Amino acid sequence: MARSRLPILVRILLGLFVFVLLCLAVVYGQGRIGTAKWQRYAADLRSAGQPLTFAEIEALRAVVPDDRNSARALEPLIPRIKTIDSRQVNEWVLVFGRRAGGFDFFNGIPRYALAPSRQFLDEHRDIVTGLTSLADGPTGRFDIRYEPMPFNTLLPHLTSLRAASKLLLLDAVLELTEGAMEPAGRNAEIVWSLSGTLDDEPTIISRLVQMAIQDVGVQILEIMLRVGELENDLLARLADALDRKRTSATMRWALWGERANWIETLEQLARGHVALASLSATQTPNMPPTGSPSMMPNMLIRGEQLLGTQMLSRLIDAGDDPAALLVAAEQFDTEVKLRLSRWHVLFRILMPSLSRPVVLHIRSTARLDCARAALAAEQFRLARGRLPDTLVELVPDFLSSMPVDPFSGGPLRLAVTEMGVVIYSVGEDHADNGGDVARLPKQKQPQDVGFRLPAAEHRGILLTSEPEPKDEE
Repeated sequence: MARSRLPILVRILLGLFVFVLLCLAVVYGQGRIGTAKWQRYAADLRSAGQPLTFAEIEALRAVVPDDRNSARALEPLIPRIKTIDSRQVNEWVLVFGRRAGGFDFFNGIPRYALAPSRQFLDEHRDIVTGLTSLADGPTGRFDIRYEPMPFNTLLPHLTSLRAASKLLLLDAVLELTEGAMEPAGRNAEIVWSLSGTLDDEPTIISRLVQMAIQDVGVQILEIMLRVGELENDLLARLADALDRKRTSATMRWALWGERANWIETLEQLARGHVALASLSATQTPNMPPTGSPSMMPNMLIRGEQLLGTQMLSRLIDAGDDPAALLVAAEQFDTEVKLRLSRWHVLFRILMPSLSRPVVLHIRSTARLDCARAALAAEQFRLARGRLPDTLVELVPDFLSSMPVDPFSGGPLRLAVTEMGVVIYSVGEDHADNGGDVARLPKQKQPQDVGFRLPAAEHRGILLTSEPEPKDEE
């Protein structure tokens, strides 16, 4: 008697069903293996004392008493600072005006910009007065309230801090037109205290804003030494402030934050708490995740979570060694580009390029070092009656050691010019342009990074009398 046979269509469907089950089992198994690998790697990092989440980073941030926290003095001023609308500012207001923002104050200030600048500053004098309290609160930190999705966390104080530093720069420039050195020096100290409130904020954007703010302090200092001579006490005070600023100028917190953002976002995705579509860069900030749970296999999510964390950790391991950090950032960006295929969706959506922030960080620290060396050169001038011909002359009486150029790895350079000296780094192009550090309105960055220090005979209040330019063509 012949055996009954299942219809071929049924057999095909059964085979497909078994095949799908096997595929699902493989995917599930690989997901479990990927999760285990990730958990082992995360445990190794934690055992080495590495913070992997924002909660762990927050636990490492210093607790600052309110009476020592300069951020507390800033908080009442932020609503007032937010009322400054640059679109309504007279175009020739120094620092803020559309057509005056690119002035290199080292080379002179046009007289026609003084009246609108003073009027603008008078309108915001209460903010400047409030900022003076930061001189008594040298440490500080803002509280950060993280959103369930880390990339939705907003830091509203950053724009206000940047505007506050610009107000202090404007106030210092106008004080210097009257030859008032002490108030301008106090403003430089306040600006560095202002930037200190961002020392341990774990985001790249916070570090970028901090760099912009601390450079304002260096700019004030450079203009001061263009105008006149600093008293020894003020000179020593500013040198101490620069030393403190240089010590706290680190990328560590920002890179920790980038890693935590990667880890926590992918963790939400792996647990099905967020849809892949909601990770799009076009998502409106502070809107809850939308769409259905992610259909990405866990093995892919965990694999990218592990790989991205390893890449970011190598960057973090470079620390603040400029050479190692530059190499690590270049390797990081190269690796990201190699993985930006259509299969690496999470890398395309979430993994930023970090080489430019790293370069800007190193430029910023180089400028701080140049400014510190310039103060030592000014101390040398007061003691010896002349500017140094080389930086070697400053060691060890005025500098404990030769300052290092973070881009070249050699010493910072000193160029003797017709006006005095320039202390500089060769910058990211590694080309020595002879100390070309002038700020030009239509140039994004000077070729070199440095600090100009005029000889005594070339100092003085520099107000120019050219007529106000007519409307642009």
